[in-house]
Amino acid sequence: MKLSKNKKLILATSTKNDGNMSLFKGDPKNVVKNREKFLEGLGLNIQKIVVLKLIHKSNVHLATKKDLGKGSFDKTTAIPKDALITNVKGIYLFLLTADCLPIAVYDDVNQAIGLIHASRHNINSIIGTTIKKMALEFKTKPKDLVFEIGPSIGPCHYNQDIWTEAQKQVVAFGVEKKNIYNDKTCTYSENYYSHREFTEKELNEDNRIATVFGLKE
Repeated sequence: MKLSKNKKLILATSTKNDGNMSLFKGDPKNVVKNREKFLEGLGLNIQKIVVLKLIHKSNVHLATKKDLGKGSFDKTTAIPKDALITNVKGIYLFLLTADCLPIAVYDDVNQAIGLIHASRHNINSIIGTTIKKMALEFKTKPKDLVFEIGPSIGPCHYNQDIWTEAQKQVVAFGVEKKNIYNDKTCTYSENYYSHREFTEKELNEDNRIATVFGLKE
């Protein structure tokens, strides 16, 4: 079952209609309001999220209740890592992207999740590092994992097929192909923000979409 269809979880990605979600990129003026409205539509409170500050490396952070609200209102408190994991219900992992891969991972046996930021800079390391960290913290086994790749740039608009590369990395660590989902939704489109589109078309704002992922309380 796709993670976004699993009733135990909340997994959603914002669109252009939801506005800019980043305090790091684009116009920050309405970001908090945009986040609150997007999250309220999912029945969530902005103080229940944990926001990543992306560094394009392969460090993973174990999110606990003490992290709730970090990066929600103030970018200086965001977690400077590229993946978050947790097994605590009611902690909602929050990732900002505009072409890079937001990858949600779920261990149904141990009721644990992860949210990964994979880019061309870290795609060969961050997925494996996250799986190993989940094994260490939650006793996760790769055969029990389900992965879902969210909206990200596709080979239609980028000279590297990072969708295929991500799947190769996941399978290499023992995850079954049948447990990897990707709707192959490209962010270089009218529905999502794309950094590549921003660069090529010289747009005014380099905005970001958000992916939120958590275990329902």
